[in-house]
Amino acid sequence: MLPTVINNGAYTAHPFIAADDSYLIWDSERDDGYGGKDLYISFKQADGSWSTSFNLGNTINTAATETGAYVSPDGKYLFFNRTPGKVSNEGDIFWVDAQVVESFRPYPSQPQTSAEGADSNEGGKVLHQGPYK
Repeated sequence: MLPTVINNGAYTAHPFIAADDSYLIWDSERDDGYGGKDLYISFKQADGSWSTSFNLGNTINTAATETGAYVSPDGKYLFFNRTPGKVSNEGDIFWVDAQVVESFRPYPSQPQTSAEGADSNEGGKVLHQGPYK
């Protein structure tokens, strides 16, 4: 079982683990969220444990529900679903530059202990909505 830095909130689901096992992205309904469900990320540390979880911020998460994140096999794009209301079949697929992941990665020289700055637009704005071409 994953630790409570990942497994907490009213609903935690749809995990995506990076091909190199360095990070995990999932959706969860938590008190620090922007809407129904938000996307979160945690990084595997040198000792094998998972870092503090970070909300992917308001460039990804909205008052709607964001779920089902995954990174394309070439590592260029982060895809996710956004559902504006409570009806789950009304969602659309969005994608952003996967560099948003790097904006949250805690580096050994400057360990990040909170999600400070997570609300900035530096992580990558939504590039596309709808069918991936």
